[in-house]
Amino acid sequence: MAGDDLLHTDMSPLNFLIGDRVWLVDWAWACRGPAWIDVAFLVPRLIHAGHGCADAESWAATVPSWVNTSNEALLAFAVAVSGIWAYKRRTDPAPHRDELTDAARRWLRHRFEPRRFWSR
Repeated sequence: MAGDDLLHTDMSPLNFLIGDRVWLVDWAWACRGPAWIDVAFLVPRLIHAGHGCADAESWAATVPSWVNTSNEALLAFAVAVSGIWAYKRRTDPAPHRDELTDAARRWLRHRFEPRRFWSR
């Protein structure tokens, strides 16, 4: 995914410090890319936290970079995230990976609905 924005890419709840302000910490996986990527990383996290796919995407749609992203790019990202998490679940099992993989798969199915995929 090409772009020049600074990305965090590890939008885990452990990387947010919340107080008077919200701080995003642990920039070990920082890289450059399109601004919508970090928003997209949060969508499966929101689904994992109990939000429906449509609700998670409605939140994402409040971020300008998301609104201008093609369905094809979002689907490609959903495929990649679902695959990466499924791979990590098999090769490096951890208690949280089953639920995160399931959330990513739910989002992928939601993204791939034909009427949604071809609407933009």
